Amino acid sequence: MSKQPNIMKDTYIALKDDLIAINESLSSLLTSIQERPDIADERFDNWHKACIDINRQITEDIIRVAV
Repeated sequence: MSKQPNIMKDTYIALKDDLIAINESLSSLLTSIQERPDIADERFDNWHKACIDINRQITEDIIRVAV
């Protein structure tokens, strides 16, 4: 009996990897903006901190959703 691929797990891993890549791109963009004091303000710092938290949660498989 051949083992069928675990489609749910493969999809989860692919989506997780995509989310990590998107989050890293956004974090990099926010870092670049923070280097520009003429356009950066506290909001960008807060968003960057949120990206760091999101990355930690995704890589630890802990997702918190506020409703």
